[in-house]
Amino acid sequence: MSKRSRLPLYRTQLFIVVGICIFSLIVAALAPLISKQYEHAITLGCLFLIALSISFLSWSAMKVEHLVRYMHGALRFANKGQLNRRITDTPNLGEIGFVAWELNDFLDQVETYFNEVNACMKRVETNDFDRLPIKENLYGQFAQSLDFFEHAIHVMRQGKKLQNSIALNSKLAELNVTNLINNLNLNQSDLITMSAQIDGVTELARNNRSRSQDANQNIKAMSSDIESIDNAMGKIVSVNETLSQQAKEIESSLTLINQITEQTTLLALNASIEAARAGEHGRGFAVVADEVKHLSQQTQKIAEEIFRKINGFTSAMKQTLDSSLHASEQAKRTNEKLVDVVQGVNTITDSADKIADVLVGVNRDSFLTLIKLDHIIYKQNAYFAINNESDQARQEVNLTHTECRMGKWYDSNDAQAGYSANHAFAQIEEPHRIIHEEVHKALSASAHASQSRPDIVVQHMSNAESASDQVFDLVNQLKHSSVSESDADLF
Repeated sequence: MSKRSRLPLYRTQLFIVVGICIFSLIVAALAPLISKQYEHAITLGCLFLIALSISFLSWSAMKVEHLVRYMHGALRFANKGQLNRRITDTPNLGEIGFVAWELNDFLDQVETYFNEVNACMKRVETNDFDRLPIKENLYGQFAQSLDFFEHAIHVMRQGKKLQNSIALNSKLAELNVTNLINNLNLNQSDLITMSAQIDGVTELARNNRSRSQDANQNIKAMSSDIESIDNAMGKIVSVNETLSQQAKEIESSLTLINQITEQTTLLALNASIEAARAGEHGRGFAVVADEVKHLSQQTQKIAEEIFRKINGFTSAMKQTLDSSLHASEQAKRTNEKLVDVVQGVNTITDSADKIADVLVGVNRDSFLTLIKLDHIIYKQNAYFAINNESDQARQEVNLTHTECRMGKWYDSNDAQAGYSANHAFAQIEEPHRIIHEEVHKALSASAHASQSRPDIVVQHMSNAESASDQVFDLVNQLKHSSVSESDADLF
């Protein structure tokens, strides 16, 4: 500013030169009046001053023209984006010199502005948002623009943080979805295995129930047989008691026979004595007496033999009676225990029935969970295909509602036989079809990034989710239906 303040005004210079010229012309015109002697010298002096003034004006005009051209060149380069040109050599040019200095200051402002912008942008390109524009020696809209630019850098910093956060969340979501699908597939496999195991346990429970029922029938038959045996043993005891009583009567009869044979023997002995006394006349009677005696002795021997056998028979009958009584007691105790066993078997049978019913319900619920899990995997594959344009994921979801596993199960004979009586079963097909159609539309809308309409994609997926909620609700209503053991084979 010190140099510019010392520059003479160009208009003042022009006024001085013009004044000198006018003064010289006036002096030259008045020369004859001033002095006849020096008229010629005065005229020559005035002409010299005029010529000198014209020369000065020409020289000054050339400097101005040179400066204007230099200014024009600087502006031309500035128009081409080269802001490093400045106008120099402006002393004694007055107002035009001031214009040149103002132009230099303007170019300084513009160059400084763009240098600051470029320096900041280069740092921004490297994700360095700490380099803020320096507004020193910048004024007006330049400084205001840098204020806006500084605010823009802060916004870009926040945007970069948001972008990094979105990128991180996107990668984490991608990782999460990938692992979620894998984990869901593992859980699906586990549920399939569990369903098969439950089928096996259910079959075992049914077999146990059948065997318990058979055992119950056998125990009842055994109890009936033991009761029959007990009744038979009672009859045997009664018969043994009767035989024992009859054996006692036979013993009494044999005792009487022994007494008779003893008396007969005694009478035969007396008859023999009397026959001996009679001599020759009693010989025939003696022979009869001997025969009677011999018969009596044989009768006594037979009676004794019968008595021994009766005693043996009585002893055997007593042992048989004791054994029969013991067997009868054992049969009664066994029958009492069998009653407890029957109650236990009945309890086991009831428990087996309840377990079988519970397992059937668990099998049904696990199978319905398999259906919902397979449906969740289908939706996750859809989201993964949209976000990552994965060909494999697209293949997983590019199926109609009759081609997926749920659709195949729905059309199977087992599903129709097991669930057709449930009104919810008939309503599943429509929302299931809508899910596949909306997912396919979302995939089509997101196929080309340049033509992608996020709002349309979101709308189609929202429609698919709404239909999915209906499917889940209807599947939950199938819990009151029976389930075929072969349903899980479809998975």
